[in-house]
Amino acid sequence: MPNYASSLSELGLSQQETVVYLATLELGASSISDIAKKAGIKRPTAYYVIDGLMNKNLISKAPRGKRILYIAEPPSRLLANLRVQEEKLINVLPRLESLQNSAGNKPKVRFYEGREGIGALYTEIFKTHKKILAMGSLQNVSEIFPYEETATWFRFLRDHGGKIYDLLDSSEDAKKYAKAAYRKGLGPIKYLPADFKMGTDMLIVDDQVLLISYSSMIGVLIENADIAQTQRQAFEFMWKHL
Repeated sequence: MPNYASSLSELGLSQQETVVYLATLELGASSISDIAKKAGIKRPTAYYVIDGLMNKNLISKAPRGKRILYIAEPPSRLLANLRVQEEKLINVLPRLESLQNSAGNKPKVRFYEGREGIGALYTEIFKTHKKILAMGSLQNVSEIFPYEETATWFRFLRDHGGKIYDLLDSSEDAKKYAKAAYRKGLGPIKYLPADFKMGTDMLIVDDQVLLISYSSMIGVLIENADIAQTQRQAFEFMWKHL
């Protein structure tokens, strides 16, 4: 019985349903008391389990005069039940797939809070992407993250042959960053007009746009091809005209 029980459990029967069905299958037409005894469960539980098995068309009533006996349906009924479930799934599958497709068009958004969250986000971006478009203020970054930590991000980028294209504010921090050893050879830098102020720092990588507000210490990672493409085109337009 244990081997059979394992197989039936994999077909969706509970442990109690399995032992009751197998007991009824062995006994033939039997009373609730005999089935409960054979299955090793209490009689009230047997009533409940048998009712569930009847709903699954695996046990039927077998009246004998004034007595009500129960008999197990042939094991082939298990296969028939599976085929019914398969047919139901085939019918609903197109609607389920349409739900997935519609959800696929919605942007995926993740939030990162505080210094640790933003630092982890920078690490993820620099460690997993080869081309980064970046625009913002180096003053914001240098006030929060020390030179050594920033250098670690760029080492990730260098290790897998990546490049970064920077549009920066024309601050002393930006000029210091441009001369930093960790930044050399990793891509060109251009400076934004003096009156162009960035409220957030922005990075664009593949289908993702990262926005960081240092005033509220929150990072937002948006994953959507259309949004990323729009931001990339705006970045490239500015790059071309500076």
